[in-house]
Amino acid sequence: METVKKMKIILSRKGFDSQNGKLPNLILPDGRLLFFPIPDKTSGILYKDIRIDVDGYKNLYDMLVDLNVKTIKETYTAHLDPDLYNGSLPRHKSWKPLFGQTGSPLGHLNNCEVGIGDIFLFFGRFRKTIWDSGKIAFDKAEKDVHIIFGYFSIGDIINLKEKSIKGYEWTKYHPHNFISTTPNCIFVAADSLKLDKKSYAGAKVFDHYSEKLRLSVVGKNKSVWKLPKWFFPFKENKPPLTFHLKKERWTLYKNYTELQAVHKGQEFVLDADYYPEWKGWVTDLLA
Repeated sequence: METVKKMKIILSRKGFDSQNGKLPNLILPDGRLLFFPIPDKTSGILYKDIRIDVDGYKNLYDMLVDLNVKTIKETYTAHLDPDLYNGSLPRHKSWKPLFGQTGSPLGHLNNCEVGIGDIFLFFGRFRKTIWDSGKIAFDKAEKDVHIIFGYFSIGDIINLKEKSIKGYEWTKYHPHNFISTTPNCIFVAADSLKLDKKSYAGAKVFDHYSEKLRLSVVGKNKSVWKLPKWFFPFKENKPPLTFHLKKERWTLYKNYTELQAVHKGQEFVLDADYYPEWKGWVTDLLA
């Protein structure tokens, strides 16, 4: 008998953080979201190669200069991953969004049987920005918050250990082709994501910030999250979001669940078959 694939939702931490880049990602003054890829010495992609669509700026490096970032030099290369913005680089006609993972985080995804059809929800540390004397600047009245900034439906998986990318030669630019850690793979986005008879792009950065994308509880540390009530795992003994197995991390309120998220970790997997409400939640995020 053929086994039925179990659905997984992965909350995936990406972009600059307190260790890599050491500043928040940006909620632009017009509400668009811009995340910075972390530095990567093996990548062939310079920060100044990565184009952005913001008035007065040609590339990410120009933006970092105006934000007074001292840790990124003009010669530094970037781990452009996930690669979600179509206009970031010149593209092959076959290009699709890509996301690479390696080492123990990939091992965790594999152990959780993450595969084709599953959905990554990318989150990171962000802060609102303003225009100040013609330059982008952080809004000093705002705090850093964790938000969900994009999604990625898995359409295919390239196992780089097998050294075969037949049909995916256009992916050779991706940073995961230049690292030696194993296991190592590149996820290729699906052509589309279908939910409740509606069709969406297979992967993208959300167009604009909205409160529904915010994870951080207002007035608390950014790592204290407000989640839908159904996320609470212990009332019906459901498997919790991975890396959040301790009951004391979770608090159930009348209309929502509060979670003290771990400070480290990249890939947090939810076994969505136990949480059928996931589909309505994700559909609302994409709407």
